[in-house]
Amino acid sequence: MAKQHIFTQMIPEREEPALYINPRSEQIAAFAEEAVTVEDQPKVRLHADSDEIKDALYSFLTASKIAELIHREQLTLRTLTEPVQNTIFTTESQAVVPVMDKHSIS
Repeated sequence: MAKQHIFTQMIPEREEPALYINPRSEQIAAFAEEAVTVEDQPKVRLHADSDEIKDALYSFLTASKIAELIHREQLTLRTLTEPVQNTIFTTESQAVVPVMDKHSIS
């Protein structure tokens, strides 16, 4: 996924909660960068591998943005207990799956 994150494609027009499963550390950072600028975004539950979360939180700026989203109760962050092969961003009405560098299927 590119810097233009799938978040920009889905969240601004949605009010329903979202589930973000298995993003890589750079995807978590890009998500935090965009999500922190949206004041009244829907809640997002992010489930990722613990190593990917640690890598994303290594950057102080990313960690502070994630902390802000958690403080606003717009983000919950959990580690995956089972390995997952694909990344998916979904709401009740739509799912987006990245397929290549800057492309996704929804």
